[in-house]
Amino acid sequence: MLKYRVLFWTIYVHVFGVNAFTSHKKLQRLSRPAFQQQQQRQYLSQLHHQHDSSDKDALISRGGSQLQLLSRSNLLKAFAACGAVIAIVPLALEGYARSGSVQSALDIFQSSDSDRAKSDGNGNGSITNDTKDITIVFHGAGGQDSNTDELLKVLRSGSARNSFVKMVDWSQDSADILKASIKGSTIGKSLGNQLKDILQKQSESSSNNIDRTETSKEIRNVHIIGISVGAFSANEIVQTLDSNLHPSLRKKICLQLTLLDPFQQKAVLGVKYGKNNFGKGADYAQQFLNTDDPVPSTNDSLPYCATTDVTSLRPSEVFGHDWPLIYYTNELKGNGNAAVSSLGFGMVPSKMRNKIGETAMF
Repeated sequence: MLKYRVLFWTIYVHVFGVNAFTSHKKLQRLSRPAFQQQQQRQYLSQLHHQHDSSDKDALISRGGSQLQLLSRSNLLKAFAACGAVIAIVPLALEGYARSGSVQSALDIFQSSDSDRAKSDGNGNGSITNDTKDITIVFHGAGGQDSNTDELLKVLRSGSARNSFVKMVDWSQDSADILKASIKGSTIGKSLGNQLKDILQKQSESSSNNIDRTETSKEIRNVHIIGISVGAFSANEIVQTLDSNLHPSLRKKICLQLTLLDPFQQKAVLGVKYGKNNFGKGADYAQQFLNTDDPVPSTNDSLPYCATTDVTSLRPSEVFGHDWPLIYYTNELKGNGNAAVSSLGFGMVPSKMRNKIGETAMF
């Protein structure tokens, strides 16, 4: 075998020369380390690439977490801002509703020269010791109109000569619906205190008068009527009289409250004010209700009132919120039992009263 190798290299040297043989040997000696170095370089390159990829993945992972945290933080801040707005807006509106002072003239118990000149003996004068029936009406947000004028006309024509019937013109304060309930309550309380002072002074005067007449011993009827948002004024008069009159005098007062499709929400936050208050303090409180009109906060029965739901009786040409006023006026004209009373015109006798807290539907 050895002789063949010697023969091969002898021929190779003769053919290609000594330099070729030497170069081949050098190539053999150099090729192995170079190959190993190349493999090392490739291995290191792969390691470096893998390290860069893992760093990038970690960075992306950390960045995604930071983005998630940032997104959650922004959402929480957005929700907090929305909550603050939701809370601030009603409070701001409530503050607006309670701002400002009453502009209406509260002098209905002072008989003017014009009142005395046009007095027909049916409610245009002042309250005297002989005044047995007192009726006070509060219009709604829109002020007096043909419907309220008709009610006032019927009340005055049906009342006795020794009666007091007045419509309170508080249109300067009723037009702003946000403020109307607050100002209406203020007006009602002021008039209630004025009426209380009048009644108590007359009672004291009668008690000091040895020759006092039988009239001073009779029950006096006080009937307060509130239309729509005028319910706040009407209810406030009733509660002021009930709580502030001397107990002995309070027993001689028959106090009736009539609410015609009353607005029940006070300002912005007092959503259940009407349900919790309207009718308290009255000897009898009645509510006439229409339930299919778009006016908010007027469609619920009041627990301290005897409610009559007249919705189904409404003519199609009559606006729903106006109907309880029109219906009640027609009742007073003699189309029902409301006008028939030994107590006074419009006063409902005990035998004809509906049960408080219940709703009669037609």
